[in-house]
Amino acid sequence: MVLMKVVIFGGANYNASHTYYKLAYDFGSYIAKNGHTVINGGYGGIMEASAKGAYEKGGNTLGITFDYLPFKPNNYIKQAISKPDLLTRTKHLIDIGDVYIAFPGGTGTLLEISMVLEFMNKRVIPSRQFFFATDFWKKVIDTVTPELKFKDPRFADSESHKSIMRLINFIHTPEELML
Repeated sequence: MVLMKVVIFGGANYNASHTYYKLAYDFGSYIAKNGHTVINGGYGGIMEASAKGAYEKGGNTLGITFDYLPFKPNNYIKQAISKPDLLTRTKHLIDIGDVYIAFPGGTGTLLEISMVLEFMNKRVIPSRQFFFATDFWKKVIDTVTPELKFKDPRFADSESHKSIMRLINFIHTPEELML
């Protein structure tokens, strides 16, 4: 079994009683139970929930924070790495991951999703599995799919969107992860 670094993106404003928080907790728990590492932005909401789920199963958790925010990483982050700014933090999250999971969130999560898709589209990073927990982002993905058609003469399969779209899956339970 290959141990993976699973990067989780999601909103910071969901509390422990919210359905998305509970779902992120379940995903974190499942990921850790299967020996993989949970990596996220290190703060609250979805980030806290996924880290808590992993932490409570004895799993590894890594938070990538950034200096601009005056917050400390949540209590379930075993290791924290601080970056100087949001873009450096986001790029580090993308670079370190073997797999991505996007939960509901706001503009920060949208930024992360967009950067992953654009980097895969332009082949800045290798194509990787990208899961969306719930259908929250489905309309966004459906909207941008026609634009994922970067034609790069350096590659024989010049329509990279076909391979990228095969890597995107909308799921609703952790058991649907293909890790």
